[in-house]
Amino acid sequence: MNVVWAKNGQLFHHLETLALDKVHPIVDPSLEGVYLIWQNVSRRVIYVGSGSILERLSYHRGNPLILQHRGEGMLLVSWAPISDRDNMLRVELFLHDHYKPVASTRAPSTAAPMPVNLPS
Repeated sequence: MNVVWAKNGQLFHHLETLALDKVHPIVDPSLEGVYLIWQNVSRRVIYVGSGSILERLSYHRGNPLILQHRGEGMLLVSWAPISDRDNMLRVELFLHDHYKPVASTRAPSTAAPMPVNLPS
């Protein structure tokens, strides 16, 4: 599956400075999909998730378990809309298996991971 990863021009969004209250042109409040949060210096993926993009990013930007991974840099984020819930969960499983994030876990699943293009 080929998805379109959100960027701020040619760069990825900063989790903590993304203006979520003015995000409508970027993220429709009802938009669902998958998302990644990573540390910009180490490039280590901190969290992989899915669901309502606006709701989930709002939660994570205030979550100390996520913010503690800033280190000497900042946290970057990108998301990809996926409307079909089954596909969204299968893509999340693929991303989780690929990146092995440090702050998210996946429940055992019998679903097959669905490969997607990675953000670049």
